[in-house]
Amino acid sequence: MNAELQALVWQARRTPAGDTKIDLLEQAVALADQLGDVETAFDIRDDLTEAANEWGRPEKELVAFTWMLAQFDRDPQTFSSWDHKLMWIYKRVLSTLVAFPSIPLSRIGQAFADFKMRLEQSNRSLSTYDEYAVRNALQIGDAAQVETAYAQFKRHSRAADLDCRACQLHLEVRYRAFRGEDELAIEAATPLLKRGAPSCNRVPHSTRALILEPLLRLGRLQDAAVHHLDYKRVAGDEGFLNVIGSHLAYLGYVGDIPNGLKLLEKHLAWAFKTNDLADRYSFLSDTLPLLARLQTAQPRVNLRFGREFPALEDSGEYDTASLEVLICTELVRVAALFDERNGNDF
Repeated sequence: MNAELQALVWQARRTPAGDTKIDLLEQAVALADQLGDVETAFDIRDDLTEAANEWGRPEKELVAFTWMLAQFDRDPQTFSSWDHKLMWIYKRVLSTLVAFPSIPLSRIGQAFADFKMRLEQSNRSLSTYDEYAVRNALQIGDAAQVETAYAQFKRHSRAADLDCRACQLHLEVRYRAFRGEDELAIEAATPLLKRGAPSCNRVPHSTRALILEPLLRLGRLQDAAVHHLDYKRVAGDEGFLNVIGSHLAYLGYVGDIPNGLKLLEKHLAWAFKTNDLADRYSFLSDTLPLLARLQTAQPRVNLRFGREFPALEDSGEYDTASLEVLICTELVRVAALFDERNGNDF
């Protein structure tokens, strides 16, 4: 490997998750491409997909993966050892696609069909395909499609080599929450919250956040407070924006305005920064319980938002009603994009 390229790669791999790490990897990719070092470029793009996925930069993951898949198809013999890893990234990308309303359902359907074909060609179980079909339907908000996909998913009795058991168990929680079955959602979450339970980089953080509202609706305030403590584990990670949003909504619902303002101040700019419009919509929706309380409790607030916030005030003083208008305007805009693409009003 070229010495300059090697130095860039080493620096990137020693850098903590974040935009700096992603920038270094993109520089390394560009240099590897310039040098014509295809195998190294492939390897670095693998790092880039991981870093982009971890830090909530799905558009960068999509670009890197598309190149990797095309290169694999062009020269499957050279990259044969990457087959399993490439399919592992592919399943993540299936969820990424639906987060961009600019990508039509027909194209997403083609990606799912291609993924299924590759599973069949390699004699793999279709359990991963069926799992992500449920995820896709939940994101789109098509209740009939959710039920059909869920029935297919439940046919599989065990995990396959591309499956994450923690994510599969979490999917059951998502399904029950989607159906408004609070008690069943919490029951489904229980196996993931025990010592020694299956886990991954997303679970159980996502699970603890997801059951906060069901617990509140059931009057289990102490249990919800315990799970809210998990916020500190994800507070510094932009890849957990939708999870953080659930914690913000919790603070709004229970009326903890001081801590709610701290979360709003720290994370609202992230929502306007991300290109993942599904995460943006989710987080902005989760600001509304707190903003509703602020209307009467604190009509004006002092907040130091990040530079990505589109309505920065030099004074740091904001009218809460104006904040709500700004957020709701963006929510309506993003919702319209998704509804037009999805063909519903979810």
